[in-house]
Amino acid sequence: MRHSVAKIVMRVLGTLGGVLGVVGLCITAFVLYHSATERNAGLVVAALIALAFSACFLYVSYLVWFKFSPLAVKHICGGIGFCVLALVSKLIEPARHSHGAWPIYAYLGSLIVVYFAYRVASDRLSRSLFPENTA
Repeated sequence: MRHSVAKIVMRVLGTLGGVLGVVGLCITAFVLYHSATERNAGLVVAALIALAFSACFLYVSYLVWFKFSPLAVKHICGGIGFCVLALVSKLIEPARHSHGAWPIYAYLGSLIVVYFAYRVASDRLSRSLFPENTA
């Protein structure tokens, strides 16, 4: 992948994460208001967790646009890894109740594969986007 294409892809993904973070902040503010007025402690905790994720998405967007560094690349690759894990869990969910223990082992195997794929992708992208100055 060329340097400029990789940088554009990282910025697009970071921007999408930032949009998701803004939408999450709006929804979380609405949920926090209603959970506080109804005194629902479980919903407050869920809203605070969603607030943390929204803040993380906004932070990644900030990194991608204003402090583009290997840390931004790691965050983008980690976000892609979490999306892949969510997809795998959605695919395995129907088989979990009727097919024994193999879905659990498949999910644990996918955790290992996604972790190593994250490490390889983030290291290679960081090396290609930010080559060391050997001069």
